[in-house]
Amino acid sequence: MSTPMGPVPSGQLVSTARSQALAAQFTQVAPEITRTPGAVRGDAELLKMDGTPAGWLWAGASWRYPAGSATNSVDLTVEVATGNERVPTVCDGMDAPPQHRCSEVRTLADGSTAFIRDSMVRLVRPNGTQVFVFSGAQLPPGSIHEALIGPDRVVEIAQQITVTP
Repeated sequence: MSTPMGPVPSGQLVSTARSQALAAQFTQVAPEITRTPGAVRGDAELLKMDGTPAGWLWAGASWRYPAGSATNSVDLTVEVATGNERVPTVCDGMDAPPQHRCSEVRTLADGSTAFIRDSMVRLVRPNGTQVFVFSGAQLPPGSIHEALIGPDRVVEIAQQITVTP
């Protein structure tokens, strides 16, 4: 099973009906997952230590390819958070230092703000819900595989995710 992109908040990660619903919706809005053979899929919800929902869901697909003596990893993932939980930051804006600078910040028609860098986006909705979509590849020497989708497509997918924790 692939794993969440950024640091995982403390608590228990388990597959639940909500995380399975996110995985199903993600597969529906990102058919790239089913069109690319060999994906290992996963989903998880963060539960507090007492077993109640913590406000964070994850779903993803990961592909592994041999690349010389190493292995290449290609991932397509989504995280959704509400309340105090956060998805990965992605970037801090257009005026941030280069290592934290966005390639683009968009205000969308529904009032959401999309923080975009490479093939990942953090979408912040007016109600405080955050959606993170990542498409990336770990490229060891000799690798030929890259991210499945580009910046415009990750934004499009993030906008279509409606499942919340």
